[in-house]
Amino acid sequence: MFDLITTNNITEVCQTESCQHVAKTIKNNIDFNIDPCIDFYQYSCGSWIEHTELPPDRAQTSPLSDISLSHQQTLHDLLEGSYDDLINKVVTDDQLLLDDEDIDRENFDKVKQYYDACMDEDTLVNLGPTPIYPFLARQAQQTDLTDIIVSLLMDQDAPLFDIGVAPDDKHPTKHIMVVNQLVLNAPSKDYYEQTDLMDKYRQGLSKVVDAVIGTNQSDITRKTATQKNLTLLTYSDIEQAVQHSVDMEITLARMTVPIEEVRDPIRSYNSMDFSDFEDKYSFVDWKKLIRKLAPKDTNLPDTIIVTTPSYFDKVAEWFEKTPDATDILKNYFMVRYIYSRSSQLDPTTAGYVYDIDSGLFSGVTTKPPRWRHCVASTSLSFGDMLGRYFILVQFGGEDKRKDILTFLDTIHEAWGKRLSSLTWLDKQTLDKALEKLGKIRHKAAYSIHYPDLRSASSLATFYKDMTVNRKTYYDNVGRSNVWGIRQQWKKWGKPVDKDIFDMDAMEANAYYTPNDNEIVVPAGILTSPYYDDQVPDALNFGGIGMVVGHEITHAFDNSGQLYDGDGKLENWWTNATMEKFNEMKTCFIDQYSEFTEKDAGGKVYHVNGKLTLGENLADNGGVGVSYDAFMTLSKTKKQLSLPGLDFSPEQLLYVNYAQSWCTKATPQSRISAILSDEHSPERARINGVVQNSEAFSKLFNCPIGSPMNPTKKCSIW
Repeated sequence: MFDLITTNNITEVCQTESCQHVAKTIKNNIDFNIDPCIDFYQYSCGSWIEHTELPPDRAQTSPLSDISLSHQQTLHDLLEGSYDDLINKVVTDDQLLLDDEDIDRENFDKVKQYYDACMDEDTLVNLGPTPIYPFLARQAQQTDLTDIIVSLLMDQDAPLFDIGVAPDDKHPTKHIMVVNQLVLNAPSKDYYEQTDLMDKYRQGLSKVVDAVIGTNQSDITRKTATQKNLTLLTYSDIEQAVQHSVDMEITLARMTVPIEEVRDPIRSYNSMDFSDFEDKYSFVDWKKLIRKLAPKDTNLPDTIIVTTPSYFDKVAEWFEKTPDATDILKNYFMVRYIYSRSSQLDPTTAGYVYDIDSGLFSGVTTKPPRWRHCVASTSLSFGDMLGRYFILVQFGGEDKRKDILTFLDTIHEAWGKRLSSLTWLDKQTLDKALEKLGKIRHKAAYSIHYPDLRSASSLATFYKDMTVNRKTYYDNVGRSNVWGIRQQWKKWGKPVDKDIFDMDAMEANAYYTPNDNEIVVPAGILTSPYYDDQVPDALNFGGIGMVVGHEITHAFDNSGQLYDGDGKLENWWTNATMEKFNEMKTCFIDQYSEFTEKDAGGKVYHVNGKLTLGENLADNGGVGVSYDAFMTLSKTKKQLSLPGLDFSPEQLLYVNYAQSWCTKATPQSRISAILSDEHSPERARINGVVQNSEAFSKLFNCPIGSPMNPTKKCSIW
């Protein structure tokens, strides 16, 4: 067995209950039969992988997904109870969060009505597919393509393209209209070239459509269809409609631009005069469309950003060559819409949708309990309200939020020192980089702006136009979709609000936005193994420290580096330094492209090193800067080790980093991720980072040339 080395410093062993617990967990996860210098991911997670059972209703399990599920359970428990039950669970005495009890109660009741409508399966069964009939009937009777597309966009379905309002990359204080290619039903366009999978997709869609508008309906459902002037179809007609719809979807998928190109901000920033845009892509009445989506009296744009011109060129060409384009699209729209909204219908119909979403693309055939769907749906519609209740019972008050901000400052300061030490940046570029770093803003835990999660009245105002009916779940979702679209289009003509907290407080996640030049760390991820103020610092630096460092690194990855400190898409690099960056990034592309995953049949898929480049740079930079910050802290604060583990604090940082990303998943979900996710698979995320880390090799005494200590290392930040 390979012997680990420890640092020369003799550390005190933490013997608290929390330390005893976390030490046992870490030890139980490790496979001590594996040499960490051969495969650090397998060493750190091997025992966890062996003894962790993948739940049959989940595509993957990991510390992060387990945290998300735990938060869902917390919200479920709250929504199953009353407001008084919630108040009894509050963990903070912060009066700032406990104002306006009467308004808070009304807010809670509104959210609970939405949730209860979703959970009311008896009503859903009695209604069957009828809630979707009014929309389908209106769509069938419409002849104007623009009107049809508008009604779909208002329901947050973008079957041909998406259009919206976003910060202007080159004028980040202003909003601009942006038009994007459609979002496909499958996770990646690659799926549309797999004949066997497309056959199964057609079969699944036929079941969904038949359950909704098939002739084998109850007398009451038939009567409703007649009243709405909606024609029900035989199964043979449905199969034909689905066949044509999927053929259209395949055609559109082939037109789309690969995801790695869409993520390139330079390629995606294609400004066109609006009049030229109208002339070139005249298959839609764009003036009419915008006036219906935007608030009344909205000015039309002078320019519009087209993220994927080649896609729109191909769509325009298809229209020119297709005389019956509107009829073909109406059929495709109908099938797609039924698929997109059937999860809000009766459980049987919703189950057919689940068979496609999870069964076909993720390899999961066991349906989860109903409450998980309803909590997720309620979160989508009332994320900020649920975020408030989550922080009341799980997180705490303002003192904890401010403590997290202090931690973020620690990582930020370490990034500044690391940046200043780099020799490949010339002075002009370094000065600009330091300027950008100094302008990065921090937000932690939850929104204190609008809506202010500390204030029930602020939330009531924010959601005042959201109406809920206890007996109409399908309509509740529809109203929520329209409300969401209205919220986005309200921004048109107004300055960008950089105080917005653009993630729900209970999300186990974090983000960096280049236009705002800010990092945001919600309360949801501030829990073990990422953060726990009762355990040694090393674990927190290997957990949330890496996450924060990761997000700051996004400001300087292959995409973020193209924006300046004010969030403007502008080249602030000298040509010579940019050439060096491009040379060094090739090392990462080549390194990660060597990592692979296998599908259920043993077919090998390579990681897309170009698609995952930004996240790989962020992982490497995040771990490196968090390690630096920890070493600085260790000079002034005694660090603790854990009982029963022969690890120095520095080694614990790397072990906890690795164990934070232990994952077990179905082969289908792994391949889905490798085809569409900008993140590398977990084994690549861990091993790729340590392969490039000189500190890791020294701490674990890895021989030069061993798998985790290759002679060629990749380094930028």
